[in-house]
Amino acid sequence: MKKKAVWMIALVLLFTLAACGAAEEPQRNESGTEETGVSSSQASREESGRRVKMTIGSQEIQILLSDTPAADSLYEMLPLELEFSDYNQTEKIAYPPDELDTEGENFGVEPSVGDVCLYEPWGNVCIFYEDFSYSEDLVYLGKVESGMEALAAQNGDFAARIEPDEEQE
Repeated sequence: MKKKAVWMIALVLLFTLAACGAAEEPQRNESGTEETGVSSSQASREESGRRVKMTIGSQEIQILLSDTPAADSLYEMLPLELEFSDYNQTEKIAYPPDELDTEGENFGVEPSVGDVCLYEPWGNVCIFYEDFSYSEDLVYLGKVESGMEALAAQNGDFAARIEPDEEQE
C-alpha cells in the first residue's frame, strides 16, 4: 500500500514538474510566422515602407525601409554617402551624420541575413549578412530585398551611396 502511494505521489510530481517546464508556444503574427524578438508589426512594416537604393561602385542593393520614426529619419537624410566597415564578420556598419529618431520605437531584434537595423547605443546603421542573436539595443529599420550577395562580398572599408529609389516608388 505504501509503495502504491509513493508511486502515485511520484507520478503527480513528475507531471507537475513537466507542466511547469513545458516550452511556451511561440507567438505567431497575422501571417502565421513565428515572432523572434522583433515587434509584431515587422512583417507589415516591411510591406509598407519606402524603397532605397544603395550603390557600391557599379553594384546596386535594393532596401525596403520600414514605416517607423527611425527609418523615416534615415530616409529624410537621403541622399547619403556613408563609409561602411565590417563588424564581427556578421554585419556592415556605418554612422549617419545625425542621430535617428527612436521615440516610440520597438527595441529588440533577433537579426537575420538582410536585416537593416540601428544599434542605438552607438548610433550606427547595420546591415546583417549573417544571422545574429537577439539584442535589445537594436531597432529594426528595414530589409535588403536584392543585392545582398554584393554587400556581403565587400572586404574592408567601402563607400556607399544611399538614395531614394525613384524607379521602385
